[in-house]
This record gives sequence, structure tokens and C-alpha cells, in this order.
Amino acid sequence: MERKPDDIVKDIDATRDRLVANLDEIVDRLQPEEIAKRTLAKGEHTVRRAYQGVKGYYVDDVSGEVRQDRAAKTGVIALGLLVLRKLLK
Repeated sequence: MERKPDDIVKDIDATRDRLVANLDEIVDRLQPEEIAKRTLAKGEHTVRRAYQGVKGYYVDDVSGEVRQDRAAKTGVIALGLLVLRKLLK
């Protein structure tokens, strides 16, 4: 079946429009400002997730109070590392 010239032109126009849109998206993604925005957003997400993890470890979900046993263990470990550092200097 032979295609009509008008149909071919429409297909070419549609393909060109898709290519232009794809190129515009690629150019937009490669802009330094856009790269910086994406990188910053990823960094913010990572920090939030880490904060929630630490908070979940040291703060009781129900009462909202600090879990003193866990905080004390961390303090003892930190103090031990400081003492070792002083001794090994």
C-alpha cells in the first residue's frame, strides 16, 4: 500500500517534533544549574535519611525521649577513641 505524500510529511513533522523535544530535554539536563539542583536535591535527601536513622536510634518513637542507654554507649565509645588517640600520639 502506497502512502500519501501528506501522510509522509505528517510523520516527518511528528518525528522532528519528538527529536526537538528530546534534544531540548538533553540540553536542559546538561545545564550546570540543573546538574547542581539535582545534586543538591540528592544530597538533601541523603542527609534527611541519615538524620532520621540517627534520630530513630537515639530517640524513642513513642515517648520522644532520648534513649539514654544508647547515648551512653556512644559516649563511652567516643571517650575511648579520644583516650586512644591521646595515647598513640
